[in-house]
Amino acid sequence: DEQRGQPGAAARDTEFAYVLVADTDVQRTAASVVESIKAFKAGVLVARDGDEAVAILERFGPPLLLITDLSLPGKDGVAVIEALRGIDGGRAEIIAWSSFRDLREFASSRLAGLNVRILGGSVAPAVLRGAIERALRGAAGATGPSGPSSEPAADDIHQTMTELSEKAR
Repeated sequence: DEQRGQPGAAARDTEFAYVLVADTDVQRTAASVVESIKAFKAGVLVARDGDEAVAILERFGPPLLLITDLSLPGKDGVAVIEALRGIDGGRAEIIAWSSFRDLREFASSRLAGLNVRILGGSVAPAVLRGAIERALRGAAGATGPSGPSSEPAADDIHQTMTELSEKAR
C-alpha cells in the first residue's frame, strides 16, 4: 500500500535509466531525438501531452533527460518541467523547445536557475543532437568537462549566440 501511494518512489529506487520525450511532433521525435539517444543505451518513453508526461514522471521517477515542447496540450512544457524539478532535486538534464519566440522568452525567465536549455522549434538537427549528447554525457556522471571539445564547443557557441540575439531583439 505504501508503494501504491508513491509509485515514483519505488521506481526511483530501481534507477530506471530513461529519457522522457514530451512532444506532439512524431517526425521530430523519431528522426532527431530517438536516434541521438540510441548510442547511450537508455530507454525512451514518449508522451504526446503534458498530462501524460507528468503521469510518466510520477510512475517511473525522474529521467536522465527530459526533452519537451513548451507548447504541449494539457499541461504545458513549463508545468512538466516544474513537476520534474519538484521530484528530482535538480539532477535531471532538461532540453525544451518552442517555435514561438515569446514562449521561449517567457520560459527562459520563468525557468531561470533550473538548468533548462531552451531551443528554437526549428533548430538544426545537428544542434539538437549535440545538445542531447551533451546532456546525456552529463547525466551519465561525468564530473568534469565532457568528451571531445569540438561538438560541445560548437553547441555552446550556438546557444550563446541564440541567447544574445534573443536578448538583443
